[in-house]
Amino acid sequence: MGKSTATAQIHACKTGLTETTTLVDFLALEGRAAQVYWDLLVETPLPWRPRALKRIPAHWAAISPRTDGKRERVRDATDPWNAILNYCYTLLEVETRVACEAVGLDPDLGLIHVDDRLRESFIYDLLEPLLAKAMYGRWMSRLDPHNRAKSYDHRIKPYGFVQSITPAVIGSNEPLPIAPFERDLAKSKRLQLVDYHTGDPIRLDWSGSSMAHTVPVMRLSEYVQEYGRHPEAKAADWKSNPAGPDTIGLLHRLPLQSKRLIRIGKEVDRLGGDEGATLEPDRPVEYECDELAESIDYLAQFPQAATVRDLALTERGWRKIIKGVVEPLATTAERIQELAEQRRIEEP
Repeated sequence: MGKSTATAQIHACKTGLTETTTLVDFLALEGRAAQVYWDLLVETPLPWRPRALKRIPAHWAAISPRTDGKRERVRDATDPWNAILNYCYTLLEVETRVACEAVGLDPDLGLIHVDDRLRESFIYDLLEPLLAKAMYGRWMSRLDPHNRAKSYDHRIKPYGFVQSITPAVIGSNEPLPIAPFERDLAKSKRLQLVDYHTGDPIRLDWSGSSMAHTVPVMRLSEYVQEYGRHPEAKAADWKSNPAGPDTIGLLHRLPLQSKRLIRIGKEVDRLGGDEGATLEPDRPVEYECDELAESIDYLAQFPQAATVRDLALTERGWRKIIKGVVEPLATTAERIQELAEQRRIEEP
């Protein structure tokens, strides 16, 4: 079956939707159009490199049927194309389930899909209008004018690699040039680039001549140089203050000092754990810990002479407490916690 025949059959199913009066008829048309669509993709070559074709199984070279003819189980993919589809469908299914849980919708009460045991049919109902976006994507439709005039090898595809150019001026409204991936540098410069955001063609200014209606290009050496001078919140200037635009090129490590230890666990997966049946907010689990041990660890950061003076201890006795060789007396433990709290308050 050729592409024109398949297109005509799918359009016929679309026209038939206006005449359907029952859910059964609607599903029959949907299933017929889907079968025509998937059958048309069978045997479509996948974009393997010649060297890779010699190393992969023969049936990986092209798209295989979604079912094997013996059992209606599309989850048992036998080629990369269908395996990636199944993986993307699973991600979309999980995100849809999370969205239903967030607004309180029951994923089991389906309207279109069969309500079988252990099948969240409402999730699959919601997936239907999203599948077209998952397969093609709104951003790909912006590239239709560019792709229509190109051969298959020179089109920007929803899979595989693309090359992108970094504009010299970066901002929220600046274009993002993309083109099909090309290993040869000379050929890549001659490719027609389009804006990822709009799909409009773009002319690049490789020489910095500032020609009108062109996008200046940032070279790799310029990008690296700018990155090295870029102020970061994690860096500090020569006075150990957070770096800013006036301290470009004078970055140092920003010294940090811990004030308090908190032992936390992994965040709770509400869907996998209690299925959202709790009213507690999602936050890391904070475990109970020994406040005295925290205070000892905190005071161990400070110069030993001042600490033992404030605690009325000997240096040897303080070292034994830090190492856990001896337990401090009740009065000493109280002084340790009071001193730690006092120093936390005094710190800037």
